[in-house]
Amino acid sequence: MPNTEKKEIMVWDKNMGNFARLGEVPIRNLNQDYYINRSSIHYTKYKKEDVVKWFTNPEANEKNLRNASIYLYEVSPHYRRLINYFAKLHTMAYIIEPYKLDQSKKIDTVKLKETYIKICNYIDKMNLKHEAVKILTTCFREDVFYGYVYETTDSYYIRKMPPDYCRINRIEDGCFLYQFDFSYFTSHKEDLESFGEEFIEKYELYKTHRSMRWQSLNSKRTFCLKVNEDIDFPMPPFIGVFAGIFDIDDYKGLQKARTEIGNYKILSLKIPMEDGNYKMEQGDALMYYNNLLKVLPENIGAFLTPMDVEDHDFQKSGSVDTDNVSDATKTFWNDAGVCSLIFGGDKQTSATLSVSIKSDEQMVFALMNQFGRNINRLLKQVDGRYKFKIQFLDVTYYNQQETYKSYLNAAQASLPTTTMACAALGVAPIDMINMNFLEDDILHIKENFEPLKTSYTQSSGDAGAPTQEEKGEQLSDAGENTRDHNSNQEY
Repeated sequence: MPNTEKKEIMVWDKNMGNFARLGEVPIRNLNQDYYINRSSIHYTKYKKEDVVKWFTNPEANEKNLRNASIYLYEVSPHYRRLINYFAKLHTMAYIIEPYKLDQSKKIDTVKLKETYIKICNYIDKMNLKHEAVKILTTCFREDVFYGYVYETTDSYYIRKMPPDYCRINRIEDGCFLYQFDFSYFTSHKEDLESFGEEFIEKYELYKTHRSMRWQSLNSKRTFCLKVNEDIDFPMPPFIGVFAGIFDIDDYKGLQKARTEIGNYKILSLKIPMEDGNYKMEQGDALMYYNNLLKVLPENIGAFLTPMDVEDHDFQKSGSVDTDNVSDATKTFWNDAGVCSLIFGGDKQTSATLSVSIKSDEQMVFALMNQFGRNINRLLKQVDGRYKFKIQFLDVTYYNQQETYKSYLNAAQASLPTTTMACAALGVAPIDMINMNFLEDDILHIKENFEPLKTSYTQSSGDAGAPTQEEKGEQLSDAGENTRDHNSNQEY
């Protein structure tokens, strides 16, 4: 039965200069015919020898290394935790700043505020905390994220493009741009409609002119990030740990085999002999042998022999039993350059852990700077007299409290870091504006909610009189009546 369900996809409105409607972006067709014609997604189990061989020529084996990284991300908990650790390290704290604001000219403060709120709402529509994690996960797993932006007045979505059909070809405003291989739709015709008008038009062009297989996309809709900016081809950032992952798996197999062998027993039934002749008939020996097999568990075997049997042990000599799996796991984290203590390691100091995390943060901060440049490239397209830019703060879940206190202390010293302090706490600029308006102008929280006054918070009489804490005196317990020594007023 044909599918009569109405699809609502991105439709380019040339008059509006934007997508007119976004009800949904189909990413999978649920029709039966779709699955009959579509090949199932499956992962290839890679061998260590093949992966190591690809290391010698990573540019020629770009696709193989990327697919191996995706495979290991799915099957290796260690590799998955490594990628997710970096992808989710940043809190996505950001502020919106004026861009090229000429203060020598008269500034329309009303218009400036309107534009600022407009930009804040635009950034909030992007849902960066959700979209960025998906993008960063792809970057640390595959090196490059190829994205295409779909947006309406109240919706924003960055679609991940198939990396095997994308290639970086130029830089615009410090940001990577890429081409798309439109032969993709020759084998994925059922997906063409969901990609939107630009892809439909350019695929028709490709069918007419086969030389137009690789075409650049609208730069206003492309979004591309690359971890290894110093090389011009994609290479997963952590390919150095691939061999370590295989080692962990190998040692687990050896440890399991050793455990199974250690639990296995074998019994030998020696047939008694005298003067070269058996003292027992063969039938009797087999009878006892078969009776024994009936009562033996699966991990114990038996055999008949007229000879003495000696056992040979291949266990390592000495009293120390090396845990190869544990050693291989530590080697994996060392190869990744990440402190294993973060993931449950041991025998490391807090100072080592702190230094290791700071090094990891620098790697994420560099990628977030590139992320910010891509956002600002899109913000330049927003009409308006006044321009603004986004700045991602160097805030991670490990330095959040420290960074917040630093911004707060600077704000108390009259430095313009109040918005930064709010951002460090996880409050987006538009939320800060709206919540401040709600609390101050609507609910009057600051007027109606006064803190309880104690000798610690208030000193009557002389405004400059020292508090108990400043004089080095012990503070009174909560709930007890205290006396202000300056005014003799009892609380």
